[in-house]
Amino acid sequence: MMYGFGDSRKPLLESAKLVESILSQQMKSLLQQASEVSTLRGSKLVGLEDILFLMRKDKVKLSRLVRFLELKSFQGSLVPAIAGDEDSVAAIVGAEPAVALDTKTPAAPRVKRTKLCRDFLNSIDQTGELMNVFMDPVFDEVKHERDVRAEAHTRCMDQAQYLEYSSARCSSFCGKKKAAMFREWLLKDIHSEMRLHSVALDVFSYLAYETVAQIVDLALIVKKDSKSVPGDPLSWSLPPTACNPEFPNVLLPHDRNGAGTSSEATGKGDATELAEPESITPSEIREAMRRYWKQRGPLMCFAKTTGEWPSKRLLCL
Repeated sequence: MMYGFGDSRKPLLESAKLVESILSQQMKSLLQQASEVSTLRGSKLVGLEDILFLMRKDKVKLSRLVRFLELKSFQGSLVPAIAGDEDSVAAIVGAEPAVALDTKTPAAPRVKRTKLCRDFLNSIDQTGELMNVFMDPVFDEVKHERDVRAEAHTRCMDQAQYLEYSSARCSSFCGKKKAAMFREWLLKDIHSEMRLHSVALDVFSYLAYETVAQIVDLALIVKKDSKSVPGDPLSWSLPPTACNPEFPNVLLPHDRNGAGTSSEATGKGDATELAEPESITPSEIREAMRRYWKQRGPLMCFAKTTGEWPSKRLLCL
């Protein structure tokens, strides 16, 4: 999964364990906050409404979640219908959203999750900003940067490498065989009477996926900053696969065996070796988390030092 987000082809085991520990802390803290919200509304079942209430302040991340729920709804509607009747498929695809929600299909309960999301956001929306995520598309800068990075990473791949990379990008926590394992991992060492709705479990798996993606994004920023040349403000933006030898502060590695000149002399060298990024190290992940959790403000220099691993600020909210 880390390889699909921009890490090297073989991520470090120490980095993967650190990401897993951070993810576990984040998801358990999110479950605790969602349980508190469900307790306030008088329910012992953590549902979709509790997670939507926690994500109401970030419209971009809320828009991502809404798109995820829409895709899950249509996926659950089309797959059973394709196996049964093609006319019902055309009716669902060609109908309006309101009509599609009322279509009597075997997967109608799955389609209702989008309607539940819309109704709850409409009930807590006093200014109309939350309902705009259904109407006006919100530009997601983070997702755009991920797409650009993925395009640049796959530009020099052959078919076998691209299939491996595509398989890594398709990794998730919400597969048919992974749902039970993810529930067991999420509820491990949690002694509470709260139960988790099946729709909320899908949302938790999606937020876990987004948390890993954001950890890798922040670690890549730290890696890029560490490679910048002092005195050159544009060195951080240079691509890792090309450089100008006549430009100042550029040192080309010297290979005594002459293996590095095979690509230039014969043109038969493997071009993908130059594009292979370095693995994300645990120190870069810790520095990324330190930057993210650091409190900012005009009076923060006079504030008391907080803990290194705060549990209130979550990456997915």
